[in-house]
Amino acid sequence: MTKPLFLLFFLPAFLVSAPVSAQNILNNYIRTGLDSNLALHQKNIDWEKAILSLRRSESLFYPQVAFSSQYTLADGGRPTLAPAWTAA
Repeated sequence: MTKPLFLLFFLPAFLVSAPVSAQNILNNYIRTGLDSNLALHQKNIDWEKAILSLRRSESLFYPQVAFSSQYTLADGGRPTLAPAWTAA
């Protein structure tokens, strides 16, 4: 009587868990393959460069604001230096 109970309760649980563990193993193999693919890494780097270039070119269409710390002093003309030997 214990053998049919074992087959009735534990065998379906084993059959369900076996494909799940096989799927995990397959997912690990796929992940390892994608992580070690140098051509795919190069394509990702090229894609990131293209996105940065696109964002940089889009920024040229927006208005730009710049702050300057220079100032002009308007005292009424250029200063002229008189030679020291002439009386002013």
